[in-house]
Amino acid sequence: MEANDTKQLRIRTGCVKRYLQHYNRTYKEYLSYQKEAEKEEQKVKKMEEDKKDEAEIKHQKQVLEETLMMIPNTKTRLEGAVADLTELVVFWWRKSCRRQWPKGRP
Repeated sequence: MEANDTKQLRIRTGCVKRYLQHYNRTYKEYLSYQKEAEKEEQKVKKMEEDKKDEAEIKHQKQVLEETLMMIPNTKTRLEGAVADLTELVVFWWRKSCRRQWPKGRP
């Protein structure tokens, strides 16, 4: 392996580590919003069952709506992080294959 290849490998390894860290953060955030939405839904139901003040219920529903709006955004970012990482791995796999096999192979 040439010195330039080693340098590129170190750079790309760092990129993969950053992508994985971003993926983990985004995944945890996604799970957190889902849990929060479930909790808020239960809270709204309980408030309605207990006949709480209508203004309080309205406010709690608004909190729930805001949480639900964040889930698709977070999911999109998570899918983007997965796509970026997949693209990076496929790129380097193909580049590696071109070096190892003669023309006409993968």
